[in-house]
Amino acid sequence: KQWYQRRVAITAGNAEDETCTCISHYPNEHLNQDFDMHIEKLYKLLFNDESTVQSKMKVLVKMEEYEATPWHESGASGSERTLTYKVPLSANLGPKWAEVIEKQVITSHTATSRCYVVNCEVTNPNVPYGDKFNILKRYCLTRTGDRGCRLRLTSDVQYKKGVWGMVKSIIEKNSKEGINDYCESLCMSLAEETAGPGVKVRRSAATGRAPPVSQPRSRPPSATQPKTRSQNVVSFITDNYIAFILLMMAVLLSLNLILMYRLSSITSTCKSQLDFLNSMPVGEDGSTEWKRILLQQQQLHVQEVKRWKETLSWINKLVGEVHMSLEKLENTPITDVKGEL
Repeated sequence: KQWYQRRVAITAGNAEDETCTCISHYPNEHLNQDFDMHIEKLYKLLFNDESTVQSKMKVLVKMEEYEATPWHESGASGSERTLTYKVPLSANLGPKWAEVIEKQVITSHTATSRCYVVNCEVTNPNVPYGDKFNILKRYCLTRTGDRGCRLRLTSDVQYKKGVWGMVKSIIEKNSKEGINDYCESLCMSLAEETAGPGVKVRRSAATGRAPPVSQPRSRPPSATQPKTRSQNVVSFITDNYIAFILLMMAVLLSLNLILMYRLSSITSTCKSQLDFLNSMPVGEDGSTEWKRILLQQQQLHVQEVKRWKETLSWINKLVGEVHMSLEKLENTPITDVKGEL
């Protein structure tokens, strides 16, 4: 209870609170919370692999083959390091493990330990569409008073290649949900660190909705904990990618069946007409009845064309006579017409 009261007091604000040095943040905000610890301690808990919080998060994420390069200077961008590890996937098809490459860069920090800004770029190269997008995260640590600090985590999805609208919505939706679950687990671990040894904190209490519940710590976090951000994003994309491929195959199969049915109907109709023509009686000269009918129709057509030609020739002649009469009338003098009258 005392821990919760101290935390609420810090959340209320302090005249010496520092503001983040970022000009802007990523559009998706997952965490913006105060903690009752010094900013240096929070920074070490988050970005020191030997810290208790990082050890807990490795268990929750079920990391395998974890490797981290030492922090080193990278010119104007600041210090950076690269994490590589594998996380299991729950997909029935596709890869069983997801390779994760996370690059962490300290882009801003003050000499008096008042503010830290760490940018992270996460890629999953071996999962479907993994080469088309990156997940960007930004940790903003600021000091609140003399003993407190604030942690703000924002994220965004960066696309390196074109992605279908449906796939893009799936990636963005599940990346948000995965990072939200990660933040809840992180807050729970940080709250337990603040509360002291032997104290466990509920997930709801860690996010500020209820005070912590103390109970003996008898075992590490259960394997039935909610999936972390990497597992949520990668497994959901894999499952939906396979489902989408199966759906497209079903649609193509249906179209092929419809096409085969139409071709079968056309073939059946042509065969019926051919059978009807072949079933017609044979004439005395050996030709079938349908050939005789076609020949008769051709002769009638020739006669009809001949009659139309004769009619057109007569009309042309009549038009010529009318034309000559009009010219003669045009050339007749007007005085002669009066003399006749």
